[in-house]
Amino acid sequence: MWSQPLIAEFRPADTVIGFFVVRKKQIRTQKDSGDPYLFLELGDSSGRIGATLWERPKEWYQEINEGDIVKVQGTVMEFQDRLLLSVKRIRRATENDPLSELDLLPRSKEDPQVLFERLLEEMSKMEDEALRSLVERTLKEPGTRERLLRAPAGKLWHHTYIGGLLEHTLSVLRITEFLASHYPGVDRELLRAGALLHDVGKAFELDTGGFIEYSDAGRLLGHITIGVRLVHDAAQHVQGLSENRLNQLLHLILSHHGDNEKGSPVKPATVEAILLHYADEIDSKIAGVQRIIDREEEPGRRWSSYVKLLDRYIYFGEKE
Repeated sequence: MWSQPLIAEFRPADTVIGFFVVRKKQIRTQKDSGDPYLFLELGDSSGRIGATLWERPKEWYQEINEGDIVKVQGTVMEFQDRLLLSVKRIRRATENDPLSELDLLPRSKEDPQVLFERLLEEMSKMEDEALRSLVERTLKEPGTRERLLRAPAGKLWHHTYIGGLLEHTLSVLRITEFLASHYPGVDRELLRAGALLHDVGKAFELDTGGFIEYSDAGRLLGHITIGVRLVHDAAQHVQGLSENRLNQLLHLILSHHGDNEKGSPVKPATVEAILLHYADEIDSKIAGVQRIIDREEEPGRRWSSYVKLLDRYIYFGEKE
């Protein structure tokens, strides 16, 4: 298998030969001379880097498309406090090259197939036969399983890697199980079904080609709408599921983001919906914060850079 240094490991003056996915391309103009050059944003499983190509920029702009895998030879430079790759040679990858687009995507530390089997195992514990059948039919629907095995839970914030959606779903399930054991009167079967299915629409909201990007359906509909449609369609083939029971489950999916500003068309209106919302909020927030800590924490640094999504800095503390 092809081995190469990761973008996250690049240092100034490094000579690089490797495969990358083209995330963006632009024709830009050099300020002083007015000469055109091709700017690329290249990515791999560890991150992204800007790259410049001065030779035949307009021809290469036509030749290379966003999402293409390219083999690049170049030198790492530092420009305005950022690393930049000065490209000397470039070509599109071919079917004979020793890698696929999945090799350039970040992955869960756990095998997605193992995670999916764990999801099915949790589903099998359900005692409500109708709800269990609905969850199983939804997860095993042709095309859904395959996309779940590749799906991240997000593009930029949390669980942003292959297998991330399965990790997030299992984590939310564990949190809801704890909360349900703490409060009396919770419909644990309904809550379990909601936890297992709340983000199933993300399997179709996000595409995992050479990099994570929203699909057309993801941009037009969003994962909540897609998820409700998947579950509603599957319910038409399930015996013994009342309309009221189905509506309560759909409400869990519709309301799990909490309110309109965060993407939910309705607010949580049942105990189960409130618990699911906060379980999802806890897991996504903590996973996002942990990603920032993993990326930015270093000896002697006590605070993260400003996190716009959270409107705050994250304190790393002082290591003894």
